[in-house]
Amino acid sequence: MRSFAALILAALLPLSVHAYTYTIRVGMSENTGKKGVGFDPSSVAAVQRADTIQFVFLSGTHSVRESTFESPCMPKDNGYDSGFQTVADNLGENDPALPSISFIMSNTSSLWFFDQAAGNCKDGAVFSINPSLDDTDAKFKAAASTAAEVAPSTTPAAPAATSSGAAGSSSSSSSNAAHTTSAGYVTLLAVGAAAVSVLVGF
Repeated sequence: MRSFAALILAALLPLSVHAYTYTIRVGMSENTGKKGVGFDPSSVAAVQRADTIQFVFLSGTHSVRESTFESPCMPKDNGYDSGFQTVADNLGENDPALPSISFIMSNTSSLWFFDQAAGNCKDGAVFSINPSLDDTDAKFKAAASTAAEVAPSTTPAAPAATSSGAAGSSSSSSSNAAHTTSAGYVTLLAVGAAAVSVLVGF
């Protein structure tokens, strides 16, 4: 048991020094800082490999789905899907009971997302990671405002992370589990609010 704990600690130390966690609130207006439509922030740049993207879900029903720059409001085949997250209206913007789901970046490519369950992609509920000089966050939002949108499934999906740029999904409310992705990440899911992601195999 001690050797296993030491292995986890050794794997965590490099990440604790170099990696950064970006907290993204889903169902919050970045203009007002209050509950509303969208992601806050709606875009993050200079995200590096092994950085963590943490989605915190606010009141209502939300699901973070990966899309593409060309089709902002259409789920990408085999793309990231947070699953449905339904949150009570009485929880505030900074309530520690708010559910969250995280994944670790496996590269520095551009990634595109929208809030499918809320059904307000056209209203600005989109999010981007590392937009480029040509494919900008502003262009992505503009394209979303006129894009076709697929209605969300009535069956909540299980959290998944199969994006080319994301690896190792973890939920703040999951029971003990571990799984390995093709990118070489192991995600350890802890009981309660703690969730630890460990990078191995490099």
